[in-house]
Amino acid sequence: MTFYTSDNFDSIPRSEKFDLIVANPPNYFSLNPTHPLYDRFKDDLRPNDPGWKIHEGFYRNVSNYLVPGATLLILEIETHNCEVWLPRYDVPYDIRPRPPIEDFKRMIAAAGLTYAETAPLITSFGFRGDLVISKMPLQGH
Repeated sequence: MTFYTSDNFDSIPRSEKFDLIVANPPNYFSLNPTHPLYDRFKDDLRPNDPGWKIHEGFYRNVSNYLVPGATLLILEIETHNCEVWLPRYDVPYDIRPRPPIEDFKRMIAAAGLTYAETAPLITSFGFRGDLVISKMPLQGH
């Protein structure tokens, strides 16, 4: 097994090919400026991916690093909701223009991958975390 910590694929040799990618990218599209935690996290890219730019870069490059039949397991938060609410707050934390699964499916298809399913993974923290599962076709893309 080989693993990398990288800013998308910047630190990974182009010769590497994977049969499984597991990722936990930044999960929030547009933090709500009226949320009490906004000032604390607004400039922190660990939870934030404004406009899904990091996701776009990931999917734009991922197929270069996959073997045929590879699987991607990507943790995403509230994939079917336009807002993310955190427990104990009366305003949404993250506001999205549409359910992000629509954007993720578009990125997956543009990468030459096949969307497989969205499977619930986290349900006990007051929000839902899903695995967005996609696959590289057995034949090249």
